[in-house]
Amino acid sequence: MSPTAFDLLGIDRWVRNFRYVCFYDSSDGNHPSIFVPADRRAPEFTSIEDIGNYLLRHREVRDMMRAEGPDGLVTFVMFDSETEELARGLGLRVAHPPAELRHRLDSKIVTTQLGNAAGVPSVPNVLGRAASYAELLAPAAREGLGSDLVVQTPYGDSGKTTFFVRNEADWNASVAAEPLPSMELKVMRRIEHRAVAVEAVLTRHGTIVGPLMNDITGHPELTAYRTGTGCTASPRPSTCGCWLPVTSATGARNPRPAARHAGDPTAVARPDQGVVQAGLSAIRGRG
Repeated sequence: MSPTAFDLLGIDRWVRNFRYVCFYDSSDGNHPSIFVPADRRAPEFTSIEDIGNYLLRHREVRDMMRAEGPDGLVTFVMFDSETEELARGLGLRVAHPPAELRHRLDSKIVTTQLGNAAGVPSVPNVLGRAASYAELLAPAAREGLGSDLVVQTPYGDSGKTTFFVRNEADWNASVAAEPLPSMELKVMRRIEHRAVAVEAVLTRHGTIVGPLMNDITGHPELTAYRTGTGCTASPRPSTCGCWLPVTSATGARNPRPAARHAGDPTAVARPDQGVVQAGLSAIRGRG
């Protein structure tokens, strides 16, 4: 259950009776396993969790769930304690660790600390608090980060709470948008980078790995809500970055074959169709 079927696209070929319950139908009605309510009058969403909770309350979704029968298992891209309560009310089991644990691990501060403990380096950074611009510069200078900084709060989807600070005016504008002095911050050196992401899930049978995705920051019309999220969710106005499957110029001009392979669990790399890595790959574990 998510804004679109993107995150688990193709798994319905592996898991029988799997249904995608979405707010947006990126298949335009051509995918037999995607359910989208006909009545989609909704408030403006401010998070992916909002969309999942809206769907769980929706009359058409609830009717469909009851028709499917009890003891269903449900997955989400993002969820919270309200999601868990709504799912229980429908007789659904949430196929994730508790929302409280997910929330803790979703913190950029915690994930940086875990990466440091595991010996996985990040962009040069310092963690701490800053009540003023001067207090921001002091630890940055101590760590050799320079004055062109990227400041992040612990939580926020795809850029909503990421701020670029080069001077005191930038700091004041950032504080006006978010109460930075009251939060623990991650302060990074600003770098010129090329972002690539891959989603995966660990299971007792091995690791399921999704397609590589490329950052296409700078296309706000592709994001799901005004304050930001990945463009995988839907075409709505926003202010942040997006992700698309990595393709060649040919794949970008003709996205349908690439998208088809991205949902095909048997697909392999097909340079002729511009797919760097497509489908879901199972890497066998030992147990």
